[in-house]
Amino acid sequence: MQQTSHRSSPTLTRRGFLKASAFTAGSMMLAACVAPGAAPAGDSDAAAPSTEGLALRLSAWADVQDAVVYENMVKAYQETVDGVTVSVEQYPGGYYEKVQANFAADDSADILYMQGWMWQAFAENTVLTSLSDYIASDGADGFFPGGDNYDNQTLWQGDRYMTPTDTGSLVIYYNKDLFD
Repeated sequence: MQQTSHRSSPTLTRRGFLKASAFTAGSMMLAACVAPGAAPAGDSDAAAPSTEGLALRLSAWADVQDAVVYENMVKAYQETVDGVTVSVEQYPGGYYEKVQANFAADDSADILYMQGWMWQAFAENTVLTSLSDYIASDGADGFFPGGDNYDNQTLWQGDRYMTPTDTGSLVIYYNKDLFD
């Protein structure tokens, strides 16, 4: 039997680029969530609130190959946005159970990777924040591809909760003889 060696490559793949882009866009939207400080009286051109000292937590699957992708995304983001640190928390096995336990303990990560069919219960239980107002105020509607597939994976009861990061195909094989 031949064994195949899986080694992480330092090159950025298309999938990695898409993840990095979506992570950066999602992080920018989250960074925009920082409560603005009061503007000085009479100063209509007040500076945007500082992100200095802002620490974000990102939860993700504990896939060894994706670890390098997450590290590179975080590094690129932190080089772009001053004063923000992002820590990656990879949960091996039972990912959604750990996410749910973290919400129950009021210790959830700020940014979560979720599959398009697994996050709706979290939105229904009001533990996720709708991004719709932030997207509208930042004029980021164009970031989201059109179509039912993306809307079904990112919208809940008319509000957008998720940003698309990457897509994949599901393939089903079956034994045709069993159905003939």
